[in-house]
Amino acid sequence: MDRKSFTSVIAIVVAVFLLSTAIRYGQPETAADVSFDDFPAHLGGWTGLRDSIPGYTLDMLNPIDIFSGTYTNHKGDQVHLLFDFFSQDGGPHSPRNCLPGSGWSILDAEPRTIQLGDRSITIHRLQVERAGAAYVMDFWYVTPFGETANDFVFKLHELATSLVFLPRKVAFIRVVAARNPASLAALDEFEQLFIPEVYLQLPFHR
Repeated sequence: MDRKSFTSVIAIVVAVFLLSTAIRYGQPETAADVSFDDFPAHLGGWTGLRDSIPGYTLDMLNPIDIFSGTYTNHKGDQVHLLFDFFSQDGGPHSPRNCLPGSGWSILDAEPRTIQLGDRSITIHRLQVERAGAAYVMDFWYVTPFGETANDFVFKLHELATSLVFLPRKVAFIRVVAARNPASLAALDEFEQLFIPEVYLQLPFHR
C-alpha cells in the first residue's frame, strides 16, 4: 500500500470512529419525566389490576417505566396490556424472538390497522399458542419517526434518531386477548378506549 492509500484508509477509520462516538455519546437526554403511575384502572366499563414486574425483567429491559395490567369487562372478557418506555439505555425485545424462547408457538402474523384519533396506524397481530391455550397479540413500536411493527424498520428508526442527534425515545405497546370471537370483539373495544390513554402517557409530543 502506498503512502497516499494508507493515509486515506487512516482518515476513513478516524472518521468512522468519530462518527460512531458522536452517535453513541452525542444524543441528548430525553427531557420529559415519564411515569405510568396515573394510568387509568377504570374506563368504559373495564376494570384493571396492575401487575408487578419481576426484578429480573426490569434488569433485562431497563425501561424508564413499564406498565403491565389485566383488565376485565362486565362480561368477564379479559385483556392484558403492557407498554414501556426507553431513553438512553435498554430497549424492547421483539415478540418474534422472545415468544418462541418462552415456549410459545407463533402460528400466524398479519398487519392490522387501528384508529388513533384522526389517523390510522399499522400494527401486527400474532396468533400464538402454548400448552393448548390460544391467544392473539397486537404489538408495535413507537419512535420519534412514528409507529412500526417491523423489527428491521424499527432498527432503521433507531439509526435515524442517532444520526440526527434526537433524544432517544422508544415505546413498545402490546395487547393480548384470548383467540375466540367474544374476546376479539372485546379486544377491539378495549384498544379504542385505552390506546389513546397510552399515548397520553408517552412523551413524544412534549
